[in-house]
Amino acid sequence: MAFDMTEKKHSRTSKYNKIGQFNEAIKAERQAYLAAHPRAKEIGSTMQDNINRGRWYRQHSGRLAGLILTSALAAYLSDAVDVLNAATDDTPGRRNYFREALAAGVRGDVQGMNSAMVGGPTEGGLGGFTGQINDRVSAKAALSFATFWESAFQSATQTAQELELRKK
Repeated sequence: MAFDMTEKKHSRTSKYNKIGQFNEAIKAERQAYLAAHPRAKEIGSTMQDNINRGRWYRQHSGRLAGLILTSALAAYLSDAVDVLNAATDDTPGRRNYFREALAAGVRGDVQGMNSAMVGGPTEGGLGGFTGQINDRVSAKAALSFATFWESAFQSATQTAQELELRKK
């Protein structure tokens, strides 16, 4: 085949002639369009022309920013959906820490709720529901949730303490 290409023997076959005719027809259409529309610009096909067009799209088009934002949002939403799936998992024989946290909250057991969400004192904040997120979603999602939960729990605890002080 390499010999055929160097000797240009492939150009005699009908398949390659049809492709060549098609390419020539496209070129002719483009030339006719350029002739009919004087303001139309020739589109360069060199590597430098392509680099310059890409640079223009990066600098003057919102497409790149939109693409970056969309990909980041998709990754976040994917993790969020997976976290919600872990929270609502009804698999028999599997402990559902999220539901335990809800039940503890209903009982008014704030420490039990915290323990179900992030585990006990020996788990370093990565047990309970956070551990389930780590197992079923990703470590990044688990750490993100643990950080969120710690902040929310501290805020709620502080608010509860302030309300208790106001009662006295």
